[in-house]
Amino acid sequence: MNDTAASFPARCLHEPFFGRAERAPDAPALLWGETGTWSYGELSDRALRVAAALREHGMRTGERGGGEPAKGAEQVAAVLGVLAAGGIYLPIGWDQPDSRLHRIMTIADSRLIITDRQLMGQLGSTGLVRSPR
Repeated sequence: MNDTAASFPARCLHEPFFGRAERAPDAPALLWGETGTWSYGELSDRALRVAAALREHGMRTGERGGGEPAKGAEQVAAVLGVLAAGGIYLPIGWDQPDSRLHRIMTIADSRLIITDRQLMGQLGSTGLVRSPR
């Protein structure tokens, strides 16, 4: 009864998602509200744009990347983007005051954050900023 040993595939959490996005890009991936929907292709595109922006800002494999988009579709794209960039997603509440945000990022040794606080065209409604140290 207490034997909990199990084998798990040697793959990352986000790999099945991106595999599905390649096989069925038009299939619905996210549904919210009355009419909100993103296909696997749309979500994959957004996540890969986040990943590219993180790499452009110097994200290294295994580095923590903070994310504070409000709960919803943008948050899913942020998580997948950090993972696709090889990073470790650090969830941060979107409503944290700047002083707490900076303290969390300092303690977590994270220099990059995906945020709704700053608009940047390359990410649509989500911005990417460096945390001041």
